[in-house]
Amino acid sequence: MNVKERTNNILARVRSGEQALGFQIAFCSPDLVEMMGIAGADYVFIDGEHGSFSLGDIEIMCRAAELVGMTPIARVPSIEPATILQFVTRGVMGIIAPHIQTVEEAQQLVKACLYSPFGVRSYGNSRGNYYGTQDISRDNMQRLNDEMYICAMIEEEIGFRNLPEIVKVEGLDFFKFGVHDIVLDMEFDSQKMIEEVEKGAELVRSAGKHVDTDVQREATVGAIFLDGANEFAAKGRGKFG
Repeated sequence: MNVKERTNNILARVRSGEQALGFQIAFCSPDLVEMMGIAGADYVFIDGEHGSFSLGDIEIMCRAAELVGMTPIARVPSIEPATILQFVTRGVMGIIAPHIQTVEEAQQLVKACLYSPFGVRSYGNSRGNYYGTQDISRDNMQRLNDEMYICAMIEEEIGFRNLPEIVKVEGLDFFKFGVHDIVLDMEFDSQKMIEEVEKGAELVRSAGKHVDTDVQREATVGAIFLDGANEFAAKGRGKFG
């Protein structure tokens, strides 16, 4: 495969009616990314909102993911175009945007992720653009737009109120519900959170768009390794205890 024609594994799976398999990580570890890619993961979710990543770390993680054929996506700390640009120019092929509450924010997210004529993403001589050697023809820019995964996180009650209009935003095809922040915003009313998420998910699906859990199977690195460690410890005690 030509390195300048990377395919977004999540979008490829969705287009073929399959689920993508991935994992979420909040700290820099290219070795873990490599191992998960060898194990068969389609993508790595880099948590740039809550995680401890520098921009240099993001770039290292993207390199590791590409080495084993995985797609790097990232949750960003804000939807400012300059912030999103810093991630995509490192090599990130998908943006997960937290705390989307309005149509205007959803539109800003899409525009920041895409090249002209659909967005305002800037082209520069970064590694994400193959150091300025990439073809900047209209056809290639369209292909890069087509391979960009854009996901909005709904995490507050106001976001649910505006969701009927947010789902109409062109270019925004994936939605994720941040259940922990929803519970906090709803003053720890877990039942209300569950009801809102269920209604929100049905609204997204009825608009012909995707809830992330419908098209992606995802675990955190912590869960993967703690589960494995617990199983190892239990077997060790049973055998040697």
